[in-house]
Amino acid sequence: MTQGFLSRYFGRLRFPQLFALTAILLGIDLVIPDVIPFFDEAMLALLTTMLALLRRPEPQPAPDPDPSKRIEKDVTPR
Repeated sequence: MTQGFLSRYFGRLRFPQLFALTAILLGIDLVIPDVIPFFDEAMLALLTTMLALLRRPEPQPAPDPDPSKRIEKDVTPR
């Protein structure tokens, strides 16, 4: 179940490999001590979040080739 969720989630991302790379770097950076505490962790967390929010554009429906064949519906109440 978790694998199906992850594959659907990564499938919708625009840059799934870049998201995975930044998430791994964030995990490593949280473990290794550094000179400026929490600055680089915060920046990597923001970058990872921004990459997670980038989605692929939804495919647009094909335009109707002949608008004269379109059927008009009467939607007025009776």
